[in-house]
Amino acid sequence: MSDDAAREEASPTNPAEVSSASAASWKSRVATLGAGLSRHWFVGLITVALLAHAAALWVFAYERTAERPAPSGEVDLGRFEFRNVAAGTDDVNAAAFSLHIRFLDEVEPRARRELADHRFRVEQDIEEILRQARAADFADPQLRELKRQLQEQINRTLALRSVADVIVTDLDLRPSLSADPADFAPNDAAGETDKPAAAAQMADEASWGQSRSSL
Repeated sequence: MSDDAAREEASPTNPAEVSSASAASWKSRVATLGAGLSRHWFVGLITVALLAHAAALWVFAYERTAERPAPSGEVDLGRFEFRNVAAGTDDVNAAAFSLHIRFLDEVEPRARRELADHRFRVEQDIEEILRQARAADFADPQLRELKRQLQEQINRTLALRSVADVIVTDLDLRPSLSADPADFAPNDAAGETDKPAAAAQMADEASWGQSRSSL
């Protein structure tokens, strides 16, 4: 048997069989292509959904940040007073001032939360320091020793090394009432507003003393 005859016998001679095989092959290719496209579409939809969700979160966070004012870095603790019950002629008899602190940047959020939770304890500790203070603490124009004590105490109260600076403003120093009324020099904007009141108070005390001695 020749080679041509062998090839003729091996090849299918039924046209129906050839058509069926071609159809099956085409369906297989279509199914494979459809499965691939389905996977790609599914992955694409998931990606788009994730991107949309991330964009929505970013917009929400941006709006929250824009609405919330940025921390100023300085916190107002209020106005405090110092009174020296044993003041001499040249000593400071009383002082009043506004107290502010600035937190370290790296711990500021936590420090603000701790201050909000322990606000009254901080104020109490500051008042205790002022009751123990001396007139000499206010003789330093920069108030370095007093600021150091306040800084350390606030750090201890908050249980956090957080205070970067202590700021004193609106300082009003009053010398002893036994001093000359002209020595009274409040550190306010007007500079002269309390002089008549101090002079009147000294005059009343002198009048009361003379009346008492005449009895």
